[in-house]
Amino acid sequence: MRRIWTALLAAALALLLAGCGTVEPPPAETPDPAIEDAAAAEAAERFLAAVNGGDLSAAAALSEEPLSGPAEPATEAGRLLAAMLAEPRRIEARGALRRSGGEAVLPVAFLAPELEALREELGAAMQEALDARLAAATRSDEVLNADLSVREELLDELKTEALSRCAETEREAAERGAGELKLRLADGAWRVVNGGELMQALWPDDFDALAAGLLEEAAASLRAEPKHYVLPLDMKAGTRPDPDGYLVTDDPAEVLALLERPEAQRLLAGKELIWSPELTLYPDSLIRVYLDESILVIVWQEVTAWACGTYAEVVLADGSQLGRRLADDDFEAESEYTPTEFAAQTNAVLLIGGDFYRYPGRWNGICVYEGQIERFEPESSDCCFVTDRGELLFVYRGQFQTQEEAQAYVDEHHVRFSVCFGPVVIEDGQDVTPDRYRWGEIFDRYARALLGCKEELHYLSLAVNAQAPGYYNLVYLSDATEAMLAHGCRRAYVLDGGRTATICLGGEIINTVQSGVERPMSDVIFFASALPEEVER
Repeated sequence: MRRIWTALLAAALALLLAGCGTVEPPPAETPDPAIEDAAAAEAAERFLAAVNGGDLSAAAALSEEPLSGPAEPATEAGRLLAAMLAEPRRIEARGALRRSGGEAVLPVAFLAPELEALREELGAAMQEALDARLAAATRSDEVLNADLSVREELLDELKTEALSRCAETEREAAERGAGELKLRLADGAWRVVNGGELMQALWPDDFDALAAGLLEEAAASLRAEPKHYVLPLDMKAGTRPDPDGYLVTDDPAEVLALLERPEAQRLLAGKELIWSPELTLYPDSLIRVYLDESILVIVWQEVTAWACGTYAEVVLADGSQLGRRLADDDFEAESEYTPTEFAAQTNAVLLIGGDFYRYPGRWNGICVYEGQIERFEPESSDCCFVTDRGELLFVYRGQFQTQEEAQAYVDEHHVRFSVCFGPVVIEDGQDVTPDRYRWGEIFDRYARALLGCKEELHYLSLAVNAQAPGYYNLVYLSDATEAMLAHGCRRAYVLDGGRTATICLGGEIINTVQSGVERPMSDVIFFASALPEEVER
């Protein structure tokens, strides 16, 4: 019986189910694609606006990961650079947002000021500041090291000054790279998943390092020329030589080492020295050198025609450093001074005897002093005119007929002074010694003095004297001329010889003066330093 009831219930249940059908749950609601695209785009836009506006809190609220801006700079340069680069730096959308389900991607570009342009701007600002410092300085070494690099303490000032100046300039931003802003839908909201990566791409890791690098690159482009030192054209004395500028040695290697110094190399600027370590020096003699930024002098002695030739080679920075000093600075003065007295009056690095224009009975030549002809005797002697550029111009006997004609020549060529003794013995590298000449006993044996030049601002002076032991000879003028030619002189002029033939370096007479005693004289020629004396720092 129980089995019958069970069967009936099963049949009834089957009939019931067949009549009513299967009951299924209602389908899930499908999101609207347009709405989700707009939500993702809005989230991306809000994130970019917050980042570009500098509101990191608002940007972090839209990000799945914590966000942080650039590290606070620790240096003044870093702070200036951060302020300079902040405003125009941003991220911009570059195309349409692409969504796939709960993920979306927006192409972006990173915009920032052009660093190469900034480096060039910093370099230009530093160069202008450096040029101003050099113009205001008394000496190059107030601003520059010997190798023309900028002094370290000043370089820091120039960098800060350049950054401050460039910070005042509005700058444009340019694309500095591309990337993607990525979003994900979670808990019904779109959030940025790579915010940290984007911030790192937008900002440098270290403004201090970036500023230091930019400034180092800018500083590497700095170009500095040492100051060009010039003396007044009517100067009666140079600046006082540097006591540390002198070298006295018997070792040519010491001279060669000194010639490698930057100031020597700048003065030489491709000029080939006459002095050489291969020269055969007078027995037991010394080499004497003076060097500063404005003048190089080398004095040495050689056997010349069985006498002692004292040679003085000079390289100048400017023609104003070649001067003439008259006793009491007066053409009409009758007083006389010894070479060492003149050396003290002129601060001369190198001093040589002149023409002794006040010697009794010697009223000769076209005497120019401070640009004016003081005496016009054109037939009696060749003259050496010295210009404001330090050129040696030779004027021959009878070249001018009138004083007006000669003064016009003086004015045209900016002649500062002249020496009237002679004759001219070398012109354009050729011996032009005349067959006869009124002064200097050119065919007799005498102590000789000559002034010549190899090239612009490159001079050689020679005094040939008798010197013991063993070299008692005095020489013919031809001997001295041959010596000047052999040493590469292209032009040479004879000064008053005999007891006037003197070469004085640093206030000390180097050659053995005839009769052994300094001779008071009316005038001298001297080469001076133009380097201003050391300043207090």
